[in-house]
Amino acid sequence: MSGVDATIFSPNGYLLATNQVQIFDNLILSNLINPNVISRIESKESGFILEETIGKLHYNDSYRLLRSESTGEVLGVLSIPFFNSGDSLDRSRIVILSNTLIVFVIIFLLFTVLSFITTRWFTFRFG
Repeated sequence: MSGVDATIFSPNGYLLATNQVQIFDNLILSNLINPNVISRIESKESGFILEETIGKLHYNDSYRLLRSESTGEVLGVLSIPFFNSGDSLDRSRIVILSNTLIVFVIIFLLFTVLSFITTRWFTFRFG
C-alpha cells in the first residue's frame, strides 16, 4: 500500500497503528475513532464511507472492519482517508470559467469606453 494513508483502530475505537504519525502526534486528529464509526460497527456494517472535516478541510474516510479468519471476531477497524477529486475538479473548472468571464467582461468594458472616447474625438475634430 505504497502512498496510502492508513490507520488501524481497535474495535473499541482506540488508535493501534498508523503511517500518519505526525497527524496524531501534533493532535490534528484524536487518538479515538469517529463516534459514528462505533455506531456503524455495532450495527454490523463491515465497510462504509463517512464524510469528515478538519477545520475547513472536507474529506472522505473509508472504514473497513478487520475480522479474524477463524472466528469472525472484529480485530480492528482500517481507516483510509481520501479526497473526492470529482468535486475538487468541478470547483476548479468553475473558478477558471469565472475568471475567464471576468477578464472578457473587463476587456469588453474597456473597449466600449475606448470606442466611445474615440468616437467623441472624431466627431469633435470634424464638427
